[in-house]
Amino acid sequence: MLGLMQLSMTWLEEEALISTQQLDPNANPNHVDGGERVHLFDAAYASAHASAVDGTRQSSLVAHRLDCCGDRLAPTSTSVDTDAGIAPVSRLTAVLLIGVCVAYAARLVLLPLCKRGLSYAIAAMSLKRARPIDETELTDKELEALPLPVPGSVDAKGGIVVRDVNLLKLSHSDLSKLCRDLGLPYSGNKTDFKTRLLVFSREKEKWNILKPGMTGNLKAPRTKKSGNNKLSTARREQLFATASDGSLVVSGAGTTAQDKEHSRKWAAKVLAACPYMPREERQRIAAEQAARASASTSATVLLDPAFRKQLIDDVREAVTGLSVGASPSAGVAGPPSLSASADIGVPAPCEQHHSSSPALADNPPCSLSVLAPPLPPCKQPAIDPPPASRTRDLVLPTPSGDVSFVLRESDLPSAPAGVGTDIARIACMWAYDGHWRGESALHLHGHPVPMQYWPDIFKYWHKGNWEAIKSDYVKWRDVAHMFWSRYSTVDKHGRGKRMQYTHIVKEIRLERKGKAEQLEAAARERFGAEFAQLFGYRKGSICLLYSAIPYTARARPMPLTI
Repeated sequence: MLGLMQLSMTWLEEEALISTQQLDPNANPNHVDGGERVHLFDAAYASAHASAVDGTRQSSLVAHRLDCCGDRLAPTSTSVDTDAGIAPVSRLTAVLLIGVCVAYAARLVLLPLCKRGLSYAIAAMSLKRARPIDETELTDKELEALPLPVPGSVDAKGGIVVRDVNLLKLSHSDLSKLCRDLGLPYSGNKTDFKTRLLVFSREKEKWNILKPGMTGNLKAPRTKKSGNNKLSTARREQLFATASDGSLVVSGAGTTAQDKEHSRKWAAKVLAACPYMPREERQRIAAEQAARASASTSATVLLDPAFRKQLIDDVREAVTGLSVGASPSAGVAGPPSLSASADIGVPAPCEQHHSSSPALADNPPCSLSVLAPPLPPCKQPAIDPPPASRTRDLVLPTPSGDVSFVLRESDLPSAPAGVGTDIARIACMWAYDGHWRGESALHLHGHPVPMQYWPDIFKYWHKGNWEAIKSDYVKWRDVAHMFWSRYSTVDKHGRGKRMQYTHIVKEIRLERKGKAEQLEAAARERFGAEFAQLFGYRKGSICLLYSAIPYTARARPMPLTI
């Protein structure tokens, strides 16, 4: 306002100068009383700047400007008729003076009121900030906009430092991390995070869970002595002295120099008898002892020659005593002589001896079979004859016609391997279809067998070989040739579009159902009355037939029959 007043005064002075020049062309526009030469607009801006510093000084400056304007508008010594020029200037001056006075009065009245109102507003805001906010009166958006006090770090005294966070400025990851740091659930959306933080901020009693746990022994020292001590405790008190304050006396404080010297000699004697041995040395000695012990127990025990001869003589006497109706003194020929080197377990043939006694002249030569009771015949272990090779009747529906042959288990080769990654080869030897080239990794009696019949050949015999190639077979069993060419459609623009998963599954099911119906019809036509017996199943004592066509088709794969 003061700057506006100053600019008005400047403009008034300019108008006055213009009017003066019109009245007196020889007048100097820059002339000022006292001989000063200043620029009017520079003085106006300088006075406006000074008005912002001191209002009272500005009022006196305005009055001074008005006096200057009055002096400039006063008639000069030049004899010129000024009635025509002074009248408009005087009216304009009067209007401006009235406006300036009104503005100055308004300034004097409104400025204190504005200062007082500003003080009241600042005091009200301070009181409002000091007064606790009633959160029940605020909405959720207003609560989120307010600084939310949450617990922060723990100071040295164990207190929790409170910090303020602005929920509106935090992202989803920041809110999740804040909930994790405060021990709150950290999964959900931003609304869940804000709700948990608002509730946790109000419940300050739960902030103590963030403090570190208590460490050390929380029990106070025991001052009262227990009444009944255990025997071990009483014995310990007798053996070890106890100080007046309850602490133990340092061990060895009551021993003499002679006792210490005796203990040193005893320790040196024990060390000399049992020197210290490193662990590696102890392990080496233990290994040597174990080796010597095993060598002594595994040594072969050899018989003494004298003991061996005595043993042979004892056996000879025992065999002689087995003679029926004869004694050694009767002149009966003794048993065959056994040398010291003879084997005891194998009896030697008896030598023929002719006695001089007539009564015993016709006696046959003795043998061990006569002197000893006959031994039972030894039974040889029964050796089972090799089992006959199992056979199966197979029919291969080749493109040229059915081929029947008998397959023996011994003729079955090992399962071929190495066909799991050759896709082109698998497509050419999978089945008797348009891609069949008459080649296969498995041949039976000179006929190549497609891969789709391999499970029926190997899963009954040589199961171990079948397990080796089963993974390759299952991997390509359900793979259709030119899959996307079959399960693709053409849109309205003529471009190919792949079918969705559900549509493909539906088409495959319909295709399998059609093949199953064809297989069932072929089986019924081929087997006739035997169809129920061949393609049924037994439940207890009742034979039933599969009601679902796919089960009937999978019961025994066609056209390969066993």
